[in-house]
Amino acid sequence: MSIINCTPHKIVYHGLEVREFEPSGTVIRVLQDSDFVDPVADLVTQVVTYGEVINYPDVDDSDVVIVSQIVLNALRGKDLPGTVIAPATGPGDNPVRDEKGMIKGVTRFNV
Repeated sequence: MSIINCTPHKIVYHGLEVREFEPSGTVIRVLQDSDFVDPVADLVTQVVTYGEVINYPDVDDSDVVIVSQIVLNALRGKDLPGTVIAPATGPGDNPVRDEKGMIKGVTRFNV
């Protein structure tokens, strides 16, 4: 079993021990189409439609693949090898923050 970080960021997990997952170099993305709509308060706005997931790596069923939440959502219901997880960063997920409030680690993952 390998844990493969397919995000462009180092992921720091604060569990029983602190574990760091460096980016693998493969970033899984979701393609998107954007349609511009009427401005809101003179701000340019668009509607985004998400499509195909690209760059899914060649992994074994026993591997764990760390992705962004948007990729995790796009992959739900797809029959792919490996277990896909995303860092849980919501307000109720208790992410670890620095003195400026920026997330520097997570205490759990979404599946």
